[in-house]
Amino acid sequence: LVLELLVSLTFFSCFKARTLACSKQVYTQNFTQGLVPVQQCSTWKAFGAVLNCPNYTLLRLSGSMDKVGVTVVDPIVVNNIASALKHLKSYGPVSSNGRSWVVGICDSGYELSANGRVCYCIEGYTLRPCVASAAWRWNWGGIHGSTCSPPSQTITVTFE
Repeated sequence: LVLELLVSLTFFSCFKARTLACSKQVYTQNFTQGLVPVQQCSTWKAFGAVLNCPNYTLLRLSGSMDKVGVTVVDPIVVNNIASALKHLKSYGPVSSNGRSWVVGICDSGYELSANGRVCYCIEGYTLRPCVASAAWRWNWGGIHGSTCSPPSQTITVTFE
């Protein structure tokens, strides 16, 4: 039994050590104040579809208003967020790196926010490019500032 357990642990350790790193996936789009983000929404949907790796170790939400942005480095949280975006499911809020991260439906698409809530106009870090209704069409999110009726800016989401 001890030998069997040792073999199992060795196999697990070797398997874990050989886990492949994920290819970096980047969503980056320019958003213009007062314009509906039609192309940005299509690109967001395509971005979610390519989040296939279960071993991401970093998520960064950044942009022209804050090039460093905010990050998640807890692999469990990073991969749960990636999975939620890929499979169009809600996730969170969950605390990581001093932020409250959440994925959820806002208007006609999925939002990624480090502000703890979806469809919430607050200063911070939020991306919701698939907004189309009259009430939300200019509230596509923002980085390090207003997330509703924000100024023109580039928003970037990176998974590594």
